[in-house]
Amino acid sequence: NRGPPPTPPPPADTLAAHRRALRAGQGGGVAGAFLSELPRPGRGVLGSGECFAFTLAPEEKVYRWREPQPKLFCKCEQTYLGIGGGEGGYALRLDECLDAGSSSCSETFGNEGPLLGEGHFEVAGVELIMFR
Repeated sequence: NRGPPPTPPPPADTLAAHRRALRAGQGGGVAGAFLSELPRPGRGVLGSGECFAFTLAPEEKVYRWREPQPKLFCKCEQTYLGIGGGEGGYALRLDECLDAGSSSCSETFGNEGPLLGEGHFEVAGVELIMFR
């Protein structure tokens, strides 16, 4: 006997309960975000205070939401994915093809400047990690 059969994957509708971490890199820089909800186009602002943005290179830094900052954690539309919004723009914004992005000051996460480069960048790769 080899033990019990493997557990089947959860149904697609339960995947929204899992956590997501997204990373985008360019020119040696690596930035990303942890999202508490699955981004889905047209659902308005998603997420909770568990969301955060981060950089891994050139330096490791985490940008977290704190009261009374706006609660603009994640917005997903057909043409873009924006993370950490506000008056200045998004901490991280990726276009619909996930091959170009931008970064600017974010009221939600309090980063004072772009997470990557000068603000606009080509995406070297996108990595999506799911946690249960």
